[in-house]
Amino acid sequence: MTHIDHTFSGLNGGVRSFDYGYDSVSRRQYLQRNGGAADGYGYGQSEQIYDFRVGGTVNLSTGAVTGGVLTHYDFDKRGNRTGVTANGTLTTYTTANDLSQYPKVGAQTAGYDWNGNLNTYNGWTYVYDGLNRLTSASATGKSAAYYYDGLNRQVKRVVDGSTIYSVWDGWTLAAEYGPSSALLNRYFYGAGGDLVKNDAKGQFYYADAQGSTSFVANTSGLLQEQYTYDLYGKPSYLDAAKNALTGSAYGVDMLFTGQKWYTGYGILDLRNRAYFVSLGRFLQPDPIGFGGDPANLYRYCGNNPVNRSDLSGLLDIGAFFKNLLRSINGIFAGSSSSSSSSSSSSSSSSNSGESVTRYGAPPTGSNIPSTQTYTQIPGTDLFDRVDHNVISGYSNQGAFTSDGTSIPRATAVDSGGLGDFIGKIWNIPNDIIGLALGYAGVLFGGDAPTLGHNAIQFTNNPILGRLPGITFGNVLVTIPICLMTLILATLRMLP
Repeated sequence: MTHIDHTFSGLNGGVRSFDYGYDSVSRRQYLQRNGGAADGYGYGQSEQIYDFRVGGTVNLSTGAVTGGVLTHYDFDKRGNRTGVTANGTLTTYTTANDLSQYPKVGAQTAGYDWNGNLNTYNGWTYVYDGLNRLTSASATGKSAAYYYDGLNRQVKRVVDGSTIYSVWDGWTLAAEYGPSSALLNRYFYGAGGDLVKNDAKGQFYYADAQGSTSFVANTSGLLQEQYTYDLYGKPSYLDAAKNALTGSAYGVDMLFTGQKWYTGYGILDLRNRAYFVSLGRFLQPDPIGFGGDPANLYRYCGNNPVNRSDLSGLLDIGAFFKNLLRSINGIFAGSSSSSSSSSSSSSSSSNSGESVTRYGAPPTGSNIPSTQTYTQIPGTDLFDRVDHNVISGYSNQGAFTSDGTSIPRATAVDSGGLGDFIGKIWNIPNDIIGLALGYAGVLFGGDAPTLGHNAIQFTNNPILGRLPGITFGNVLVTIPICLMTLILATLRMLP
């Protein structure tokens, strides 16, 4: 998505627009509002966002955003923050423990219960039930209690003395009632699942590309309020004339990615878990364990909340469905789940219109072979992209391809990480497995394997995006990982 227009009536009406730009690997590079100021995003090789610039000036030729206010994030190898520098002010995060829990953030100490749930932080106390569901949050002058049904849906909450009952249609919030069955909110959704109307209040919702509520208008099309967000979803409120507000004058609380925001508590309700926006992570570890984020059970969307979303508190669903569809598309396009590589590369086109490019293991020179892969499902705009794809080992991190393109993706493993550890203790078996699967890959159109490049590598799959691929020697195995993730998600949804 590159452009959105919303049109409103009245004195503060007119068109409100969003323009988006993307880099060569389809990551969002900037968001420009109304043809003026822009927000920019800077990535590391792990695809985490390290730089977030607000209110800058975008160069439409390069997509670079300069000026504005910069927030810089530093992470350790597991994706835990080590420091955040916001507009020149540094907040230090004490080194996370082996469970990726922060002992201290700035001057604030964080505490955890035996199940790994955050239970004390910055004057707040959090309590959980036996299923790790948040049952209460309290601080001086603030108190909230939460109640759930057997499907983990929150059906009642008592916030600062006010009781609200929630009615669900499956996993979609349909309505909310107060005491004596007083209707508070009744929600209607569009074909894509985005919230479009609160019938009880006569409000229409207008979203950005992330599905976050950006504007609210009444039934006459008059703009009432508008909202912007920081990188991890903290909302800022503006009236129709763009004057800053401390909160919504209309009680709007379906905000970041269209989900329920607990005003005054800093929590976004993502169904199976509570997302703590200020830390960019969940209060609880992932209920599905390493079936979600295998590197970190707490972080939100792999520290890449611009390109990904998690509406269930379980899976990075944007990347999951995108990768799953690409995998299925690859199967029906006639490509194999494994492809072998050598120092040469070749490409082939399938009947469905998808171009499948096979590319080689690193040669002895300073450059690495690079190819472009164009992927599209015919008759749709799905996956319409051209990628520079390279499968490489850890030693090639930061190198340049043969056509001069740097390698922003396909980093094998961090030194000292799981894949690196396995590779060091399994050298001989790796060579055997790699050679065997490499020659087997010749049957699927690949070239014979190259000695010296036959090791198990855990890597981000450059074709399918975030889902981890595993290379056995020169063979990149991706489909089994997608199917395993699908099976885990399916089992989770079973009664």
